[in-house]
Formats: sequence, C-alpha cells, structure tokens
Amino acid sequence: MYEYKGTVQDVLRNGSVIIQVDLGFDVIQHVQFRLANLRMEEPVSDAVELIAEECPPGTVVIVNSIRDQDGEYLATLYVEGQAMNINDLLVSEGAADTIEVVRGKK
Repeated sequence: MYEYKGTVQDVLRNGSVIIQVDLGFDVIQHVQFRLANLRMEEPVSDAVELIAEECPPGTVVIVNSIRDQDGEYLATLYVEGQAMNINDLLVSEGAADTIEVVRGKK
C-alpha cells in the first residue's frame, strides 16, 4: 500500500475520484481512483453526492492506494485533518457496502 497527498479534481458519476497526486520530487500526476472495498448502493448518485459534498474539487486528501488484479487503482481517502475516511463514511451513511477486493499488482 502506498500513501500520497493529493488534491481532488473531480468526482465522477460512477463514484470514482480524479486526484492530482503529489508523487514527490516535483512530480505530479492525475490519477483516477475507485474507492477501495466498496460497492455503491443504487442509486449511485447518493454516494456520488456524498463524496462530492465531503471532497469537492480543491480538497486536500491523503490517499492510501493499491492496485487490484486488473491494474485499477483503489483508494482509501482521508480528508486532511479529519479522522474518518470517506470510505467508512459512505458505509456508515448507508450509501455503500463493504466488499473484499482481491489485491494484485502494486
């Protein structure tokens, strides 16, 4: 698992988040992350609305990321200065269920 600091750029309609990630040494990359270990409840728009509320564009976040077996980036997101992560918030609000994700590449 890797940890980076980043800035939210956009929240997509499927619940993925585009984040400008600071990789260090003045290297910046825009990465699309799916929230790790979550299955969004229907309608997904409720989860997307909650994510956008908590992480509007410009929000500084801490990203704990991995890649799944398909090479997709998965993340647990923490809004800087807050204890609860966005993934847990979605579950506690009933907007998502937890699932086990098979980890693959890093």
